[in-house]
Amino acid sequence: MKVTKKILRCGFDLDGTLFSIKLMLQRFNEATGKRIEFSQLNNYSFADVFKISDQQEYDIFSRIKTDINLHSKPLKKTANLVRHLSRQGIEIDIITARRESAMEETKIAY
Repeated sequence: MKVTKKILRCGFDLDGTLFSIKLMLQRFNEATGKRIEFSQLNNYSFADVFKISDQQEYDIFSRIKTDINLHSKPLKKTANLVRHLSRQGIEIDIITARRESAMEETKIAY
């Protein structure tokens, strides 16, 4: 009889799960002159939340991405959970819509 070992895996999204999005929200408020509060984030699309075009959203992200990638704060409870699961032998997958070019900056921040 062949025995196979199951490997457990768990995935975590970066922005809003592992990293706070407060800095991103602050930078979008500054760029648009609006005052959107965290409690008003009811959509994944900042273009929809801020009532701007997709192109404007892209342009703002392009200007603020390095700041966001380097200075967003890890959420302590989630980071501790990820470390705990990893120590238990659970494989951790990081899920993100960030571009691959942001990987080095993201690693520095975490």
